[in-house]
Amino acid sequence: MEEKENSTKNVRTKIRDVENRILELETSMLYFSKAHSEIIHNLNNSAHNLLSNSYILGRYIEYFEQLVNVYQELSSKEVDSKINEIKRFNDGVEVESIRRLSTEAVKSIETSVKEIYKNTNELNQLTKQLGKVI
Repeated sequence: MEEKENSTKNVRTKIRDVENRILELETSMLYFSKAHSEIIHNLNNSAHNLLSNSYILGRYIEYFEQLVNVYQELSSKEVDSKINEIKRFNDGVEVESIRRLSTEAVKSIETSVKEIYKNTNELNQLTKQLGKVI
């Protein structure tokens, strides 16, 4: 009889241990899933920011290329008309604003790259932690 009770207690203890382990794994998976979703969201935002700022920077480079082309076309006969063309270009494009926005775009791209690096490292660490739990 006593042996049967001990056996029953052992089985219950093992069941409780298994239930605790299952709960621990479920909690870890839930945490990993939530953290993983947040990191993926941050990565998507950073990637979108990179694409957006790269496009803007590309447009600004095109503006400056157009301005350089106007300068290269200058000849002594056309100086006055080309200077007027350059002034019209400068009035329409606001070169100083483009320079400032280009600098901001480069800084934003740099920040996005750092965020992507940070988030991928976090994701890697979470994956390692999950591997240890499992």
